[in-house]
Amino acid sequence: MSPSGSPPQRRRQRALRAHQIPQKRLLLLFGTCVYLQNLHMYVPKANRILPVFIAICTSVHYGEISSIHSFSKRSFLMPAASPADHADNAPERAARRYDPERRRRIIASALEVIARHGVEGASIRLVAKEADVPLGSMTYHFRGREELLYEAMQSFIDELSALTFPRLETAKTREEALEVLSDYLCWPVDKRLLLLTYELYAYAARNEAVKPLVAEFQEKVRLELMRFFPKHVASILNALVDGACIHRAYDEDPPAREEYLEVIRRLAGLSPH
Repeated sequence: MSPSGSPPQRRRQRALRAHQIPQKRLLLLFGTCVYLQNLHMYVPKANRILPVFIAICTSVHYGEISSIHSFSKRSFLMPAASPADHADNAPERAARRYDPERRRRIIASALEVIARHGVEGASIRLVAKEADVPLGSMTYHFRGREELLYEAMQSFIDELSALTFPRLETAKTREEALEVLSDYLCWPVDKRLLLLTYELYAYAARNEAVKPLVAEFQEKVRLELMRFFPKHVASILNALVDGACIHRAYDEDPPAREEYLEVIRRLAGLSPH
């Protein structure tokens, strides 16, 4: 007789072990089942794991299989995912793997957060939530909050440049330049644009890294105006446009375009029409 006993004896031994499961094993099995049952509320199709887990544990315990690793990658216990399952999750998986616009979207979201909460309230967490990206991925694109704010301000200056320079560059005479400035002074009030402008100037006044960005932008505006006016006049006209636009944010009765044009003609040393 072999040391392991006859087949009937081995079956009786397995049956005896089945009724003498240690308490710790029962608790572990029960706790794992409860965890998997609750997991499906957060992970789609996770409830499919529960019957598989129970079947494997039972089979291993009764000795029907020697180890969990004897299962193939796909077995009868876990049916293969249907094409519809792959189709449902494919776009989400692909977007997470490859999102070339994520950095640009984070910067744009940072500007929206700054417009609503100011620079001081623009936390990394709020920006990540606005951009709909994982908080941990922020450090992949930016070394920290200061770099993110710097990039956001640079992006806003690019936005301001796109609004300011195209028309100013088309002016060929002094009269045309004054007409363009009058149009700038009478632009419809864009609250987001004004709030970001306030935040940009205030932040640049306290941040040495951002200050050169604003100085460079203002210098470009002055150089365009200096094609028609002396440097001091160009600086005054530039300041007038900035200040008047700020006042238009809350002025219920702003000056008319003709009144603006008369003032800037006088500042430019030209007689009003």
